[in-house]
Amino acid sequence: MTNRDNETLVDIYQAARKIIQFQQGIVETDFMQDDKTQSAIVFQLLIIGEAVKRLSQPIRDNHSTIPWALMAGMRDNLIHEYDDIDWSQVWQTATSDIPHLIEELRSHFAILTDQFD
Repeated sequence: MTNRDNETLVDIYQAARKIIQFQQGIVETDFMQDDKTQSAIVFQLLIIGEAVKRLSQPIRDNHSTIPWALMAGMRDNLIHEYDDIDWSQVWQTATSDIPHLIEELRSHFAILTDQFD
């Protein structure tokens, strides 16, 4: 694994953890009305999606249970369809998919466990 891969994995992990922080203590109906939280979470999803594209192909291939393509695709949808964001999908991603992503990253990459425990 290259240094760039290590740094990129840390970026993905930190962005995912920020998403967890941003959505804590609010319910979906509040999220739908909260521009600041929406913007904060979307920005972190953009970071995750862009960072995935920086990972080397061997990392993505060797850890194929992590949905790299879906993360990059969500970034593309958020950027290109910025005027028609599906906020229910963003909420679902933040509350269900991101916690699972954090677990997957920690189980696959020791650098995250070593650095953040």
